[in-house]
Amino acid sequence: MAQIHSDKQILVNADELQHGDRYFSPESQYYRTQVQAGREIDRGHESEPSDYMCSAIFACLCCCWPLGLIAMYAANSANDARAKGDFEEARTKNSLALSMIIGSVIFGIITVGVIVAIRVYQTQ
Repeated sequence: MAQIHSDKQILVNADELQHGDRYFSPESQYYRTQVQAGREIDRGHESEPSDYMCSAIFACLCCCWPLGLIAMYAANSANDARAKGDFEEARTKNSLALSMIIGSVIFGIITVGVIVAIRVYQTQ
């Protein structure tokens, strides 16, 4: 392992520099800079992907639990990818989670509507 000494006498592992990401957060956005082979590649400002875990839990408990479980799994995977810094994977997992949440809510509303319609029809 090679060590690099900077002018501030901070020891840095050269192997970590080749594969690491650094994040700065001005005004709720990440400023992403990737260091590869000793040079920095500027990726600009990337907005942080959304977190749909609370919505997925709500969809699981209140609407349709099978679709809600899929939404919870996708939201958890998106949060893991976001923590690793892989925003593209986090966005694709978030889109799956959001579609499962919407599907769960729509299925729940339809199911409640059918049950109410059956009850109303039976009482007449």
